[in-house]
Amino acid sequence: MQLEHPRLGTVQYQPGEPISFPQGLLGFIHLKGYLLIRNEDTEPFVWLVSVDDPLASFLMVNPLLFCPDYNPTITKRDLTELSMSTPQSLLMYS
Repeated sequence: MQLEHPRLGTVQYQPGEPISFPQGLLGFIHLKGYLLIRNEDTEPFVWLVSVDDPLASFLMVNPLLFCPDYNPTITKRDLTELSMSTPQSLLMYS
């Protein structure tokens, strides 16, 4: 599969690769699937790009690069909703 992005060009991806946000993102509740794309030109930033509408894309960064003491509270309920067992298994971006 592929999508066309105005800055990243043609992006190839596999059907199981998009990250699913079943409830959508705030302001984009109708868009459920996103790709996490790393690009040499924008490192250490990464792109979160909607597979349904590639114009809906967000530039993100790992907050620990700028605030090493950043330590958000992640509850057991959060982990259950994400189907994860430990906070260490999560990727964190702002």
